[in-house]
Amino acid sequence: MSTIKLKHSGGNSVSLNPPTSAPTSSEVAFKLPNADGSAGQVIKTDGSGNLGFVAQPTSGLTEVDQFILTSDLTVNGTATTVTGNLARSNYSFGGANAKIGTGMSESSGVFTFPSTGKYLVTTCASFKSDNPSIYAAFRTQFSTDSGSNYYYTAVNYTNIRDDGGNFVYATANGQSLLDVTNTSTDRIRFSATSNGTMYVVGHSNEAYTSIVFMRLGDT
Repeated sequence: MSTIKLKHSGGNSVSLNPPTSAPTSSEVAFKLPNADGSAGQVIKTDGSGNLGFVAQPTSGLTEVDQFILTSDLTVNGTATTVTGNLARSNYSFGGANAKIGTGMSESSGVFTFPSTGKYLVTTCASFKSDNPSIYAAFRTQFSTDSGSNYYYTAVNYTNIRDDGGNFVYATANGQSLLDVTNTSTDRIRFSATSNGTMYVVGHSNEAYTSIVFMRLGDT
């Protein structure tokens, strides 16, 4: 068994030894990278013997963010896209901007992602109406072409049944598992629809209607 021994000028040495059991092939070759990595990086193989430096895998959630609807959105029996009145959660009892990581970016109701990865997007929408027996829905829409086309990843319905002229409330919850592969082109937005006049309930610092984004892992 061969050993590569590197002896220090102080007298002690460091050895590099082959594996205890015989290699699975007659020759196993590793090609070292041509430059040092950055601090904290580790060496990774490509499965063909080529070694390179990469960032260490992270444990736990690296991106978690919550936005709320800050005022009521009126829906008059047709699909209505949420184009504004969205803000990062700022609960008086929970502290401002309680997010993990960079957080989502939002403009005119369209959200972009801080990094690629598998994201779980959950919604909780509250509705109110004084119209009898209407349905309401809150929908998650995802785009991979910078918003030219959107498709539904979650559509969550509920019935609002009024029994006498006063506002009646209902909620609908949804979730989508998304594979964000390009932060330049992937987008997400939200919309609501109904068969009569109703309101998606918003509040300036309470989560009557909220959206939570969680990055679960790499794409």
